[in-house]
Amino acid sequence: RPAVLANTSAPILDWPEKTSSVGQNESVLIVEDNADLQQYLKEQLEPYYQVLLAGNGEEGWAMAHEQMPDLILSDMMM
Repeated sequence: RPAVLANTSAPILDWPEKTSSVGQNESVLIVEDNADLQQYLKEQLEPYYQVLLAGNGEEGWAMAHEQMPDLILSDMMM
């Protein structure tokens, strides 16, 4: 059962400070068919990581094998 945070003012996500060295070598592959959500995720992660985009599962699978990203972000239905 997942833990639930209650009555806290601390941020849930603690992003690192924006510096040129943060995330230089780390890559995130976003596999998302919703263009608006894909763009939002890209904008949030791009200051910290090299962001790769795929519009569907097949494209994401091929890109994952070619680029070998550090993290793949996708929904369960992809």
